Amino acid sequence: MFRRFAIPTALAGLLVLASCGSSGTSSGTATTAPGSATPGSVLPDVTLLPGPTDAPASTVPHPHISVPAAIPTQLTTTVIKPGNGTPSKAGDSVVVNYVGARSADGTEFDNSYDSGTPLTVAPVGQAQLIDGFNQGLIGVQTGEQLQLDIPNSLAYGDQAQGDVIKAGDALSFVIDVLAVFPSTTIADEPKVDVQGAENAPDLATTDLVVGTGSPLTTGQHVAIQIVAYRGDTGERAFSTWEQGIPIVFGYGIDDLLPGLVQGLDGMNVGGRREMRIPYAQAFGEAGNETLGLPGATDVVLVVDVVGTF
Repeated sequence: MFRRFAIPTALAGLLVLASCGSSGTSSGTATTAPGSATPGSVLPDVTLLPGPTDAPASTVPHPHISVPAAIPTQLTTTVIKPGNGTPSKAGDSVVVNYVGARSADGTEFDNSYDSGTPLTVAPVGQAQLIDGFNQGLIGVQTGEQLQLDIPNSLAYGDQAQGDVIKAGDALSFVIDVLAVFPSTTIADEPKVDVQGAENAPDLATTDLVVGTGSPLTTGQHVAIQIVAYRGDTGERAFSTWEQGIPIVFGYGIDDLLPGLVQGLDGMNVGGRREMRIPYAQAFGEAGNETLGLPGATDVVLVVDVVGTF
C-alpha cells in the first residue's frame, strides 16, 4: 500500500504535542521529495506496508472496484459520481479516500477507509506516489468519485510490492475526493505586524478576519494555513503559504499544540486569527529547533481556516 507520509518536519512541529508525544494520527500527506519520478517507479522512500497476510481484515465498508475488462495499457479514468467546484490543477492539495487492487483479479492491497485517515496528496502531480495516481488526480473536483485503471508503466513496473502486487501488475483504484485546496505562494501570505513581547501567562487571540463559513466541529477534518513568529522578537519563523500546502488534521481528534487547539475554538471557515500562545501551551521548555524557537519562548501564530470536510 501507499505509506502514510509524515507531514514536513516543520509542519509536524507546529501541530504535534511537543512535550508528551502524540497518540492521535495526523492526516497522511504525500509530499514532494528530491528527485523526479520515472515511469513505473516511485520517488525515494516510498514503501509498502505489509500486505493482507500481515494486515488486519478490512472492517469499514468502502467502494467496490470493478475489475477492468482488459488489463489497462494506458491510464483510464472513469467518473462514477461527479463532483463540483474548481477542478484541481498541478500543485494543488487534494484530499482523498481510496481503495486499491490488482487490475487482473480485484485483489485488494490497500485502503484508507479502515483507518479513518484520508490521504492528502500534495502537491498533486509531484507527490511521492506512483505516476498514475498523481496524474489521475489532476482535474478532479470535490465530491467526485472515480476509478483509475493504471498500467504497470505508471505503477511499479516490473517490481513486485508487498504480498499482493506482482511484478508487471496494473493497478486499479476507486477514489473519493474529499477536498481540493488551491496551491499558494508567498505572495498570498497575510502581512501581519507582530511585535515582540515578554512571555504571557495566558493565551490571547485576536480575530483579524471573521469567517463567514461553517463553524469548526469536533470530528471533522480541517485545513489551515499558518504563519509562525517568535513571541519574544516578532521574527517570522515559518509559513505554510510559502510551501503552498495547507495543514490537514482531525479537529478534536489529533493531538495538537494545546494553545493551537484552544485558539481555534469558535472559528469559522474563512476566518483569520492571531494567537499569542504561552510557551507552556506550545513547545515548552525545549523550544523548537526547526523553527529557530528557543526554549521557554512564546509563539505567535496567524491561522487561516481554509476549509473543512
